[in-house]
Amino acid sequence: MWGALGLLSMRTTIALPWTAVGAAVGACAVLAVVSSVVPAAIVAPGGGSSMNSPASATASQVPPEQRTSGGGR
Repeated sequence: MWGALGLLSMRTTIALPWTAVGAAVGACAVLAVVSSVVPAAIVAPGGGSSMNSPASATASQVPPEQRTSGGGR
């Protein structure tokens, strides 16, 4: 039985269209980069500069009511 099935089955090689696969992977990579960069550019109107973040503000730029004495609570 197995011998007959072996004679009926043919070994075939799978031929993948590597050019099309590479193009699809490249398109997905470009789409992923654009999808992450565009929203970040929209949210950060100052060009994404870290100088606008509160963490980089100096003591003179922080209003007195928001200053801490360093003791923490």
